[in-house]
Amino acid sequence: MRRLPLLISNEIDDSLNAMAARHGIAKTEVIVKAFSLLALADHHWLRQDGTTLAVVRDTEGGELEVIGKVQGLF
Repeated sequence: MRRLPLLISNEIDDSLNAMAARHGIAKTEVIVKAFSLLALADHHWLRQDGTTLAVVRDTEGGELEVIGKVQGLF
């Protein structure tokens, strides 16, 4: 594995700590998961097919409800 020195703001560090505590994982794992989402967005951006990255919620009827659209990554 490689190491990556990273300078982040206090606000981002606080958010990372809170997410890690909430999910019972290491801060490094939060960053790895965030990178996975960014890689997914990049993959679909390369396709240039109008695909949008969004946050969805499963409804009781089994449908997906869009609750947020991710914009401005690239």
